[in-house]
Amino acid sequence: EPERVVVGTLDLNVGALPAEALRPKQANAPGTRAGYLSNVCVAPSARRKGVAKLLIESAASLAREKGLAPVYVHVVATNEPARVLYESMGFVFEAEETQEEARTRGKERRLLLRRDTP
Repeated sequence: EPERVVVGTLDLNVGALPAEALRPKQANAPGTRAGYLSNVCVAPSARRKGVAKLLIESAASLAREKGLAPVYVHVVATNEPARVLYESMGFVFEAEETQEEARTRGKERRLLLRRDTP
């Protein structure tokens, strides 16, 4: 049997992220069940080979099956390759973190992107 190696992962979270300051505009709308992608990562040796796209499409498909709409993801504002990937997959800008919010978190400024699932 061939050796199996994990080269990428992501989490698909259901519902609101209560501890998250950068939230969707519709986060608290009654009856809204959104999906959130987090911890999207691909091993350096497997990048630029379609792994992230496959993971994201699989998660979006599962979100659709579970009735989650839309799907959101946070991306570091300066991570151009990730932004281009998400945008090529139908994600659009929803909101952005201020420099002060990012400084409070001690991390880089992020954007919140949204993809509506049919």
